Formats: sequence, C-alpha cells, structure tokens
Amino acid sequence: MCIGCYPGNLRGHTGNVRAFGWVGRFCADHLNTRALPSGPVRIGLWTVVRGSLLPLLVWTGFACLAYAVYNAVVAIVLVGIFAASIVAGVWRRRRGGHSVRCSVYGALGAVLKWSMAGL
Repeated sequence: MCIGCYPGNLRGHTGNVRAFGWVGRFCADHLNTRALPSGPVRIGLWTVVRGSLLPLLVWTGFACLAYAVYNAVVAIVLVGIFAASIVAGVWRRRRGGHSVRCSVYGALGAVLKWSMAGL
C-alpha cells in the first residue's frame, strides 16, 4: 500500500500497489494529483500583509528613524511617498481592467516588493 492509499481511501485505486513495489511510496494514482487548486483562489488582505511583514517593518523603522532624527515633517513626507506609490499602482491596475480588490492587493504587494529590491 502506498502512502496515499490508506485503508479508507481505496476507492478508485487502479492497481495492485504491493505487486509493483510501491510500498511506502506514492503510487501512480497519487503522483498525478494536483498540488494547487484548479482555479483562482480568493485571498484576504491579512495574507498579503503577513507575506510582506519584513518590508512593512523596514518602512516603519525608516519612518520612526526619520521622525526621531529630523522631525515629523520628514516622516510624513516618507509616508506620503509610500502612499502615493500605492495609489499610482492601484490606478495603473484599474486602467488595466482589474477589480478593485485585485488592484489594491496587487498594488500593496508590488510596492512592498519593489521597495525591498535594493536591500
């Protein structure tokens, strides 16, 4: 019996696994199954943010450092540049025909990704 063929899962199994030496490995029926879903899957904002924690922490650190070393105006300008980049990304994606949700998530992820490209 292969790893994927446990006793309650033998429906639809096409071959004798033990006869071909597949004991302890996956048989052909289980090697050909897909690991990813067959269609698009909706993701939430928390998934996007959780995948981008390092860039968010770095940008927050830059803003805090700018506030501590210089003053609040420099930190506000830094956050404004970051927000303008996200707005420009949303605008560009909306012109490309994406939905609002896709545009916001994609723009946020892209800005965070490209902001860390040089580090």
